[in-house]
Amino acid sequence: MPEAVIGKALWWEDHILEVRHGLPPGVEPGTTPRPEYGTDRSLTARQRAKAAKLTASGHPVMPSTADHRRRGYREQEVIGLADRRPMRKTPQYGEADEAVVDACGRPSTRPSTHRPGHSPSHGRRSSRG
Repeated sequence: MPEAVIGKALWWEDHILEVRHGLPPGVEPGTTPRPEYGTDRSLTARQRAKAAKLTASGHPVMPSTADHRRRGYREQEVIGLADRRPMRKTPQYGEADEAVVDACGRPSTRPSTHRPGHSPSHGRRSSRG
């Protein structure tokens, strides 16, 4: 996983922990949560507050993104916060189902034996030049 992706996931972790528990990691024991992250507020309200705070600080975030990240963290911890888009591979045959590719036949990886001026299916010289 690229370092930039790991760094961004760890950045998100601090924010998601504040949404989940009301406090960011590393605070002194006995610290009370900010009012917008208090445990008396709903999870949805805390996510909205976090999205507003991040947006105001120059990181535009929708509340749905905060929810998506929180769910990812709940299911997979830090790896669930990673943006996998930079790591996705484009399938060799695009969106075509592998069964369709197999049924139609995969393109040959052998060099072409076709010679210019010859019909590839009949082996006879074509009338073109």
